[in-house]
Amino acid sequence: MSHEPAPSADKSSTKPNRKKSKGGGFRARTTARLGAVQVLYELEMNPDRKIEAAVRDYLEQPPPSDPDDQDAAVMVPPDTQLLSRIVRGTADQTHDLDAMIDGHITAPWSPDRIELLLRCVLRAGAYELLSHGEFDTSLVIKEYMAVTDGFFSEKEPKLVNAVLDRLAKALRG
Repeated sequence: MSHEPAPSADKSSTKPNRKKSKGGGFRARTTARLGAVQVLYELEMNPDRKIEAAVRDYLEQPPPSDPDDQDAAVMVPPDTQLLSRIVRGTADQTHDLDAMIDGHITAPWSPDRIELLLRCVLRAGAYELLSHGEFDTSLVIKEYMAVTDGFFSEKEPKLVNAVLDRLAKALRG
């Protein structure tokens, strides 16, 4: 008995596989951003935890399942260098990033209403906009909106879009 799916005329089912390039590519950067936010949150919850140990422990875990991709058994492993750079850079610049973020939050939101996990998303996105000019601005914003969407409802991804867009215009013109 064969366990292979029956051939389909629908070519859209092959699209997700194109994002999973052997060299890492788009999906590896996406999972790196998601992982970086998770590590940053862990560091906030455990202030005595060392950055290098948290990154190492995260990277040594098997990749989590992707509930949104029925064709994939596990998520694409993260771009480890990108994940490490985001975590280290964000952790090193937390105070400055928070000041930038807080200056771009508008009503009805206020800086003191931002949950810690959402702040970790904003910090990582702000850090990338500030320090990783090699990545397209709209791609960075879109990816952090997607990360946010995995944890929150529609209001929070819209906030991430608005704040990172304002920051991008201030930082990148």
